[in-house]
Amino acid sequence: MRDEEFGERPAAYVKTTIDPSALASFLADVLPKYKIPIAFFSLNETELLKPNRRQLIDAVNKIYPII
Repeated sequence: MRDEEFGERPAAYVKTTIDPSALASFLADVLPKYKIPIAFFSLNETELLKPNRRQLIDAVNKIYPII
């Protein structure tokens, strides 16, 4: 995803009950800032097969369009 400071930063799909801000805070202790996801999305737990990476990327790009 586009980021003013670093140009690009990741987004993450997660399967957890942890609050995204708490997760980002934890990651800030172990990762450099440019590697910390800019947004967290819930991974559909009803999906039985491996998630389709292209569909996940397209879903993020609809919310946060690439400029």
